[in-house]
Parts: sequence; C-alpha cells; structure tokens
Amino acid sequence: MERKKGLLAAGCLLAVGAAAAVWFGLADEDHTLSEADAAVFASASPAPAALTLSLDAAPDAAEFCLQNGTGMQLDTGGVNRLEKRTGDGWEAVCGSTEDYPPGSQTLSAGETLYGMTGWPEAGITLSAEEYRYQMVVCLYGEEGRMPVIVEDTFTIG
Repeated sequence: MERKKGLLAAGCLLAVGAAAAVWFGLADEDHTLSEADAAVFASASPAPAALTLSLDAAPDAAEFCLQNGTGMQLDTGGVNRLEKRTGDGWEAVCGSTEDYPPGSQTLSAGETLYGMTGWPEAGITLSAEEYRYQMVVCLYGEEGRMPVIVEDTFTIG
C-alpha cells in the first residue's frame, strides 16, 4: 500500500475547511451491530453512483476518500461498519461508536473528504481476506433528508 505521508502518520482527517478524527468502536462481543445501528442500516438506501467511497488499506490502517458528486449537501456522522467476507456473505469485524465521527462533517456538492479509519485503536489488525467498509451518510435534496449507504470493498494480502 502506498501511504500518503502526513495522513497515516498523523491519523488526521482533512475536509474542505474542517478537521476531525475518525475512530472505530467494537461491535458487540458476538460481532453483531447494536440494534440501533442495525436499524439505521436497514432503513438506509444504496448510495447514488455519484457518491463514492474508496479505501487504501493495510492490515493496521486505512485511508478513505469520500467524494460527493451528487449535487446535494451531505452530512457524515452516521453509523459505519467493517465486515469480512465469509462463505455465507459478510461478518462484522467492528461497528461504529455513538459519536462517529466526532463532530459530523458537512460536504457540499463536489467536495471531497479524506480521512483515516481507526481499527488499530480498536485493537484490530486485518488478516489476508476480503473486506467491506460501509458508512451511512445523509444527503439533503428536494425530497428532504435521505440516509444512504456508501461502501467500498478491498482485499488485504
């Protein structure tokens, strides 16, 4: 993985004119999401194609890029989860904390958010497998507030 100096080392997040840290919390001991987080994912729709999430991941860290090409305002601060592929689908590795990310970020149309995930802080090192990272964000358009799921899959190893 090519690491971008400053971002990984500092563990910081840069948004157009804003900064915050992103940290993961652990899922329940049985690796399921809390009932509240599961309900948020169940009620959210898939993200439009113009809203993209990409990760540059290693076993002990990952940098993400969230691009808002929707033409609508977007707010982060929803729930998130990291899952690994199993023979039967996906299994939770870790889920979000109540305050993810600390102080949600607002992106206008065309803006991009770069940040760091924090699975090392959660005591997690990823093994050589396929993973999926998902977050729920809210788009604000003519129809009001729309929670959507944006995701990226990646392979370690």
